[in-house]
Order: sequence, then C-alpha cells, then structure tokens
Amino acid sequence: MFFERALTVTIDGITYDVSNGATVDIYGCKSCMTDIVTMLDDKNMEITCSSDNWTGFRKDLIKALKDWDGKYLKHIKNTYPEINEIHKKSMKPILTLLDANRNFYLLEQMIEKEKEKGK
Repeated sequence: MFFERALTVTIDGITYDVSNGATVDIYGCKSCMTDIVTMLDDKNMEITCSSDNWTGFRKDLIKALKDWDGKYLKHIKNTYPEINEIHKKSMKPILTLLDANRNFYLLEQMIEKEKEKGK
C-alpha cells in the first residue's frame, strides 16, 4: 500500500501520523518499483531494448533491481513496523465486522439445524 507523500494519513476519518523518514522511505521504494515496471513494460522494451543494446539494458535493469532491493531491505527494517501499526489500527473495524458477520452466519446455521431437528 502506498500512502500519498504526506506526514498524516486519514483513513475512515481517523488521522494517523507518519514520520518524515517513513514518508521518504516509502516514496523511494515506490519510485524504484515504478522505474523497474517502466523498464519492463512491453511498449518501452520495444523502443529501448534491442540486440544491439541488450548488454546495456541488462546492466541498467540489474542496477535498478539492486537499488530497489537495498531500499526495500531498509524499508523492512526501519519503516515497516511504523506503517504496519497504521495498517493494523485502520483495518481493525473491518476485521471486527467480518468476525461479527461470521458469528451471525454460524448462529443462523445453528438455528436452522435446531428447526430441522424439531420437525
């Protein structure tokens, strides 16, 4: 999940604070990932990749993948715990709703079985 580049994120009317370091880190990972996807896009590869420049294209792709790998490893160590807390807090209402819905379904099933026994 990519947040917009801001120090606060509002989800379902609740505002969560995001540190500046996390914002920069997320934006860095996002830009690395979009660079890789752009390089591997079919239309772009037809233009930039040919048998003449395959070696250079391959080196650029490997460089972009290594850059993303480094930034993502940093993201996992430093930023993930902070962002994961925001995800947990923001998803709690929907998880509670799903749990209540499941319990209601099981209750209906139990009532149906009791009705069938009484017949």
